Amino acid sequence: MDTTQIQQGVDLVQAFPWLTLVAVIVPLLILARRDVFPNWGFLILAGVPCLLALLTAFQPDLIAFVLIVDIALIVIPFLDLFTLAKSSHFRAQREHLGVASLSKELDVSFVVHNDGTTSKRVAIRDDVPESFEAIPNLFADTIPPETGMSFNYTLRANERGE
Repeated sequence: MDTTQIQQGVDLVQAFPWLTLVAVIVPLLILARRDVFPNWGFLILAGVPCLLALLTAFQPDLIAFVLIVDIALIVIPFLDLFTLAKSSHFRAQREHLGVASLSKELDVSFVVHNDGTTSKRVAIRDDVPESFEAIPNLFADTIPPETGMSFNYTLRANERGE
């Protein structure tokens, strides 16, 4: 890639800063709306280079800084993937007494075991069918090594089963 191509890319970003905004924000909004990683904090963090890209329309001198921030926004989450625990380090078991009846609440205990050698910070959502509602539906905690932790919630069936 020669300097002419780089300059053409810089000119494109300066001419259409809103394109950078759309290209970054729209996919993140869709993911955040569905509570899929990345979360809202990452979405807000992603807004910083978008705003900086808009500033390059008024301050072309900032283009190098904006490119560095954009690259960091790509590299840092990629490196963060290496901090994720292996799924083989976890076991899960759901326990409940009875059968879920339409519009009746059923108490459920969801036990997660950390078989790894280090504590793990987790965000857990039990995978209940769409016709059910789990209250609360998301848990966050730190599970010590080689132990299990119980999460309790209420399950309610909203539709009759087939």
